[in-house]
Amino acid sequence: MTVVGKINQHRLRFHQLVGAFLTCWFLLLLPVAAAATALEEAKLDRFVSKAMAAGAVPGVALAIVKGGQVVHAKGYGQTGDGQPFTADTRMLVASLSKAMTAAVVLMLVAEGRIDLDAPVQRYLPEFRVQSPVGGAAITVRHLLNQTSGLSDPGFPEMRMAQPETLVGRVASLQTAVADDTPGIAFHYFNSNYALVARIVEVVSGKPFEVVLEQRLFTPLGMSGTSAVPTFASAQTRTPPPATGHVVAYGQAWRWHEPGGFMGGHGGVISTATDMGRWLQWQMTGLPDILRPDLLALMQTPPAPSRYAMGWFRQITNEETTLWHDGVFSTVYADIAILPERKLGIVLLYGVGGALPAATTFPTIRAGALAIANGDEPEIAGRSLVTIGQWAGAITLILIVAALVDAAALLHWKRSTRAAPTWKSAMGLAARLFPVVLLLLLPWVLQFVSGRAFSFEAIFFAMLDVTIGLAIVGGILAVSAFARLVWLVRFGF
Repeated sequence: MTVVGKINQHRLRFHQLVGAFLTCWFLLLLPVAAAATALEEAKLDRFVSKAMAAGAVPGVALAIVKGGQVVHAKGYGQTGDGQPFTADTRMLVASLSKAMTAAVVLMLVAEGRIDLDAPVQRYLPEFRVQSPVGGAAITVRHLLNQTSGLSDPGFPEMRMAQPETLVGRVASLQTAVADDTPGIAFHYFNSNYALVARIVEVVSGKPFEVVLEQRLFTPLGMSGTSAVPTFASAQTRTPPPATGHVVAYGQAWRWHEPGGFMGGHGGVISTATDMGRWLQWQMTGLPDILRPDLLALMQTPPAPSRYAMGWFRQITNEETTLWHDGVFSTVYADIAILPERKLGIVLLYGVGGALPAATTFPTIRAGALAIANGDEPEIAGRSLVTIGQWAGAITLILIVAALVDAAALLHWKRSTRAAPTWKSAMGLAARLFPVVLLLLLPWVLQFVSGRAFSFEAIFFAMLDVTIGLAIVGGILAVSAFARLVWLVRFGF
């Protein structure tokens, strides 16, 4: 054998030894790595279960994407139908649908079939609103960025008769009053996305829900996902979305979602498994079904707004977060991406309500992301169950006080003869305050938030408050009416 041959033979043996060593090392470490993964999953399971118990959450499913891969998809608890909550439980994802609508619009933009800066009336000549220009200055981009100038105060669609189709929604907007010049200010307005969904129908010549399925759900492998225009049509799907819950006094109660229109802005029914695939695509751009520059545009808000196209974007402590929530009366959806950490999460809750959204849901999202990042989750503060119990106790005290006030009517008749008229009038007004506040609650919240919620939506979102106001206010209103009758009869 030549010298070169001997050298090659020794080199081959060296490579074989190194390969054998690395193989043995990998096999030794494999159980350790598997145990570490199992440990993190066990930690996540314990955290979620504990947070659910403290937050009166009967069921939730989540998916976590890390480094471009779905690393966890699982369900916990039960649905309102009494079925196990799994990663494949179908749920309404509410406003998480908006980004999906934006995605198919941008696909048509890439094909030259939609121009983002073209006026809406180019595609929908029938589109009119009550403004000096009749909506002629509103562009497709304005709709997607929620800067059309239209808003809930100018068109409180949740308090109106609900249409059945996107055509009906476009027609109903003729009574909408624009609050601002297009492109100036951000106003979160569901019907902006109903309008772009109708544009998709006109341009493609197909129903919007079909376009979503063909252009988005099928390419992404979202086989358990579909879209519907109304709550009523959602119940005709097989299987229908799971029933959710409302929360009152620290307890979750099974309840069916009130009806309404949600085409284009809230009509997607999906699963944690499928939403994990959607999240994965949003983070990696793979599969390549949308140009990278348009995907980036979708996630980038115009200055100075925080709203992109179906995504809010905020920077806290130099860390970027893309997020959106989806709010219905009996279910809640939450999605977030931390680009610098290459982390993303989606959560589908089988319960709704303002109090869980303010306390429990952010805790679960932050804790799950911390565990996925290898950190320890923060310990939650006072539990929603405890808060609900205190709310129940306070409500009972107020009810007893109202009953005592009503029972004191005879004593009041004697004492009021010597009281000034203004004092008696003030007493009546004070007793009417709770019921008046209850009746005006939609407009009070509209003033505070800029959103025109229906009374039904507010009632279920704030059951502790609305039930208390209804009972206490009712008792005090009867008491005030009796006093007023007595004063009118016998004189002030």
